[in-house]
Amino acid sequence: MFISWIRHHGRSADLAAALDIPAIFVDGGNGNVLRRYLRQWNDTRQAVRSGRPSHVIVMQPPLPALLAVLSVREGRRSRLIGDLHTGALENPKWRWASGIVLRILRRRGFAVVTNEELAERVSVRGTEALVMHDLLPSLPDTLDNTPDDPKLAELRSRTFILVPVTYANDEPIDALLEAASSDRDVTWVLTGRAPTSVSSSAPPNVYFTGYVSNVDFLRLLSWCSAVAALTTREFTMQRAGYEALGAGKALITSNTNTLLRYFEDAAVFTDNSTRSIADAGRRAVDESRALALKMTRLREAKIASESMALQSLRARLSE
Repeated sequence: MFISWIRHHGRSADLAAALDIPAIFVDGGNGNVLRRYLRQWNDTRQAVRSGRPSHVIVMQPPLPALLAVLSVREGRRSRLIGDLHTGALENPKWRWASGIVLRILRRRGFAVVTNEELAERVSVRGTEALVMHDLLPSLPDTLDNTPDDPKLAELRSRTFILVPVTYANDEPIDALLEAASSDRDVTWVLTGRAPTSVSSSAPPNVYFTGYVSNVDFLRLLSWCSAVAALTTREFTMQRAGYEALGAGKALITSNTNTLLRYFEDAAVFTDNSTRSIADAGRRAVDESRALALKMTRLREAKIASESMALQSLRARLSE
C-alpha cells in the first residue's frame, strides 16, 4: 500500500495506480496539528492492520506517518519504502528528522526520490535511493467545459496563468503578486486556500479558486495559457511542472539547477524576482503555442525514461 498523510496527492495516486496497489490518503480533518496527527496516526495503524501489506510506501514528510506504520506488528513485518519529497531533506520544518528517516529506510527498505540530485544526497548518507520522477499525467479526452464550481466558468474567456500553490515556505508568493500587478491584461489563477494576508494584498487580476475538485483542476489546466511552478528551494521538482508537461502547456518555473536540467529549453525560467516573474509571464503568454510544442516534444522523451524507472521500482518491490 501507499500511505500519504494528505487529502490527495497526484504523485502518490499515480504511482499507486501504476504499481496496482491501494493509495491510502489520511487527511486528519480539521483542528490543530496535534489532533490531526492523532487521527492520522490511528487511521494509519488501522489501515496497516487490516491490509497486512508486504510492502508499504510512505510519503515523507511527515516523520510520524513512517512511525505510525512501524508502531503496529504488521508494519514492522513489512518492507518500508520512503517516497522522499524535497521537504524531507530541505524544509527546515522536517530537516531535523532526515537522519531518523534515512536510518529507518536503510534498515528496512530504500528511498524513492524525484531527481538525481536528491538521490546523491541520500546515497552519500548510506541509504539506497531510486530515482522516480512523477508519472506524467495527461488531460482526458472526454473533459467537458462545465465546471463543478460554477464560478470558475468565467475563467474560460480569460487569458490566464494557472499557479497551483500550497502557500509553502519555498513559494515566492509576494514576488508573484507584485509581478501580477505590473501586467493587468493577464490573470494569475492561484489554487488552494489562500491565507488572508495573501488574498487581502493581491491585485485585482489575481484570482483565488480555493480548493477545487480534481476534475475542475484539469479543466483549469486545459483552459490556461501557461502554468507557473515556482520554488526558492534547490533539488525540488514541482508537481505543477509535471502537470504542465503532461498537458503540453507552456511552463514558467524557477532557474534552479534541478529544474534547468529537467526542462531544458522547453520552459521559461525565472530567478523568482518580481521583474523576472513578470517578464516570464508575459513571454509564456505571448509564445504559448511555440512553448507548448516544445513541452510536447520533451514529454515524449520523458515518458520513455519514466517507463524504465517504473520497471525498476516494480522489480524492487517484487524482491
